[in-house]
Amino acid sequence: MTPDSIVSDFDAQLSPAERALLDRARDFSRRVVAPHARQWDLERRHPTEALVAACDERLAAVELAPEFGGAGLRFSAKMTVLATNGPDLATVALRPHLIWGPGDTNLVPQLLARARAGELRFVGDGSNLVDTIYIDNAADAHLLAADRLEPGAACAGKAHFVSNGDPWPLKKNVNGILEAGGLPPQERGVSLRLALIAGALFEAAHRLIPSQSGPRMTPFIARNFATPHWFDISAARRDLGYEPEVSIEEGLRRLSVWLMAAGGSQDALSPSLSVSQSLSND
Repeated sequence: MTPDSIVSDFDAQLSPAERALLDRARDFSRRVVAPHARQWDLERRHPTEALVAACDERLAAVELAPEFGGAGLRFSAKMTVLATNGPDLATVALRPHLIWGPGDTNLVPQLLARARAGELRFVGDGSNLVDTIYIDNAADAHLLAADRLEPGAACAGKAHFVSNGDPWPLKKNVNGILEAGGLPPQERGVSLRLALIAGALFEAAHRLIPSQSGPRMTPFIARNFATPHWFDISAARRDLGYEPEVSIEEGLRRLSVWLMAAGGSQDALSPSLSVSQSLSND
């Protein structure tokens, strides 16, 4: 089976909107990537200008819903990318879990806003282990993948989880961010049973009266809050040479410095997604 036949087979399973998005991505590759790919390879550099252009054309974060700046693409399309890997085109997928750090307009500002409003609760006791990744480590993983990716490379055609490799209890993660933001630790929680009931009610209400931000809680999100989420990053270490250079403790120290410096800027701390979407999104 050739790469083209694999792509055709997967394309047949996509919705018209998803197929249109893939056509846009292929057009982007022809216009922006192909003319410069050889030079980038010779220079052995990561083409950040192409990444910026992809963001401008809404080709980044493609699995996010359109109202949040993504394209609403299903996981099957990501598998299409991996399936196209072959002797003429090398592909790789990275799966960072819960990126945070200075410049975050997602997880950090939402946690701080919810805590200040007295709306932050754990589902269960918050002891479930959760992997996260500091922003610099996530960037390093992508640069390593860009540097090593070529036809036949160990990383080609594979998905790699990347994280700090140091899962913390959810409560410790959250309270570390709150402390970096100058807020007291959060101890309050609700039972999973109560969260599931509340989630079902919020979900039903959202179906009747849809909102852009989505339901504040759903049964799926409730289970995510209460479930351990940590991942084996040995493949990234082996295939990419990835090693998280910035520890969570050092990342929190850097986050604290940034938050103090950005404290007067509403734009810097403006949230773009809800906490529930952040914590339920790999």
